[in-house]
Parts: sequence; structure tokens; C-alpha cells
Amino acid sequence: MSFPCTKECPSNVQWVIRLKLIEAHSGDLIFQVRLQHKLDEDEKTAEAYNELAAKLTTTVVDEFASGFIVPWHRWRFEHLKPESVRKLRSEIGI
Repeated sequence: MSFPCTKECPSNVQWVIRLKLIEAHSGDLIFQVRLQHKLDEDEKTAEAYNELAAKLTTTVVDEFASGFIVPWHRWRFEHLKPESVRKLRSEIGI
């Protein structure tokens, strides 16, 4: 989590949380999730920070799971089948 949102941004009212999946050998970016949140006045307390951080983290991990993990496993499962019965990616919704 970045706080403040960027190094150039002096504000403490905006959070950015990122999750990047990077291929270890090549350094290629495989998948990325980025979530930006502007703090409301009632969120500027220590208690609210903890709750908000947990919520944003869960949202980012859920986005990763729905956008990468599930499709990847479905595609892998499809490739375990004999070629004659394999479905195209577009046919399985990924």
C-alpha cells in the first residue's frame, strides 16, 4: 500500500493499493490490480485506517482471484483434456 498515493503527492487523503504478479525469470508483468481510494473525513482515524486497509486488501485479492486465478485454473484444466474435446478460451468465458 502506498501512502500517500505517490512520492510526488503530499496529500494524506488518498490511498493506492497495488498487487502485481511478475514472472520471476523474465521480470514480465503477468497480472496487475490497482485500487485507488480517496479518504472521507470520517475515515481519517486510526481505527478507520485499519478497517479500510483490510477492506481494500480484500478487494484487491478478490479482484486477483477472479481475474487471474480462476481463469488460469480453468484454462489449465481445459488443456489437460485430449485436444479433440478441448474448448476454446472464448467458449469457456475467459
